[in-house]
Amino acid sequence: MGVGDVAHATNLTTNSGGQASTGALVPVSGYSATAVPITQLDANNGQAYFGNIYGGVLQVMPSTMTFTKMNAIINPQNTVILIGVHLTVSAQLYRFQRQGGSGQLVAVPGAACTFTDVSTLQAPNPVQTYENIVSVGELAVCSATFSATIPTGDSLMWLISMTASGISNNVSLVQTLPIDASISLATQAAQTLTFGAVPTVIVNGTGSVNATSATPNSGNVITYSTSSTDCSVTSTGVVSGINAGTNNCVIVATQAGNTNYTQGTATQTLSIGKATTTTALTTACMTTFVGNQPFTTTAGVTGSSPTGKVTFNQGASTLCSNVTLSSDSASCTTSALATLGTDAKASYNLTASYSGDAQNAASVSAALPITVLSASDVVYRNGFETETLSCPIE
Repeated sequence: MGVGDVAHATNLTTNSGGQASTGALVPVSGYSATAVPITQLDANNGQAYFGNIYGGVLQVMPSTMTFTKMNAIINPQNTVILIGVHLTVSAQLYRFQRQGGSGQLVAVPGAACTFTDVSTLQAPNPVQTYENIVSVGELAVCSATFSATIPTGDSLMWLISMTASGISNNVSLVQTLPIDASISLATQAAQTLTFGAVPTVIVNGTGSVNATSATPNSGNVITYSTSSTDCSVTSTGVVSGINAGTNNCVIVATQAGNTNYTQGTATQTLSIGKATTTTALTTACMTTFVGNQPFTTTAGVTGSSPTGKVTFNQGASTLCSNVTLSSDSASCTTSALATLGTDAKASYNLTASYSGDAQNAASVSAALPITVLSASDVVYRNGFETETLSCPIE
């Protein structure tokens, strides 16, 4: 934001005990020569701040802003300090928080510093007090790094105050130090992140998210994270599906800030799809046989530890319904396959349909072709083959 100045000397004073008595109020930008008793900062009637005490020193934030650093400088005017007394000058940023028609003035945490004599900055122990005779040009500076977000409508101002110390308590520590001052605030601009298209991610599958940052920005790398238990994501944006669900995976993109920019974040919500499955229908039996004999097919399902049911079909007819999958497979034995009427043979295409489950998608096998013969057209070889309960013998 701007720079606030006390363009004309304002007196900082202490009371007999050395505590701050009056201080200089400085706007965030512009200038003011306002001096106010420190005790008035404890008042709770917000109307008084604007109407009576501060007379326009408080400046309303036109938009939400984040401040990260303060720099201040004071130029004391000629003054004589009581021998043995040390004066310490500090600056504090205050925020007027609106509460309905009034509000409360509070110190902004971290936005405070104590002035150091410029001439001693390079010394092993820089001096943070004034003493003896203070001449014009004996500059002091202070700075602080912090982070404070001030919403639209709240107001800010600076207070520069002084304390006195160094003499026994039975001597009055009333002191006056006229100063000119200048204080500046550094702001951080927001970083706006935008996600691209939502990727398709299934259980045990992967997809990549991608977010971009509007320019200008901090230049820091955008990283990705999630607290969702149904997915995981690498720092570079590769998402892995763990559990299927709707809007059950939230990815957060983060771009770290710097002196000029706040941290930027954005979120993207994904629905993790069910794992793709494959159902294969096989048989250990001969696929050309006399009808109305036992015939067994087995459906094997691949996926993410699939459970559920398998239904075996011949065209629109169901041979075995809702057979429970066990160890990724299910079997069906039927004697219902036969020729039709006086036909010598019949050709059928058998299929298996997997129902799916919470983690796995449904699937249907490719057709298994078989040929069924009429018993009247077959020469039996009785005794040459062993009869079984699962496969035909002719």
